Amino acid sequence: MPCYITGSEAGDRELEYKELKKEATKVTRLLCEACELLEHYSNRNHWGNEPLQKWYVKHLKIDDKRKKEEDKIKKQQKLKKQALSKLSKEEIDALAYGL
Repeated sequence: MPCYITGSEAGDRELEYKELKKEATKVTRLLCEACELLEHYSNRNHWGNEPLQKWYVKHLKIDDKRKKEEDKIKKQQKLKKQALSKLSKEEIDALAYGL
């Protein structure tokens, strides 16, 4: 069964990229939440929908990679903040302006 955000393929093509991306993100979040509920109440192998199982496994891997990258960035920001807190304003300015 073909499913479209707007109800038709032509309607989906007319959506602007940003709007379509926003809607796709919303639907992905909803689908992820639904899969989490399914997994909570039953074994993933008993869902009876192999494409959904495959999508969810792939989604979990992508999500895990994103979380690790976000954690890495947060750690780097924290280290930078700690390092800068040890410097005087003049030292920070010298670094910022290459003096």
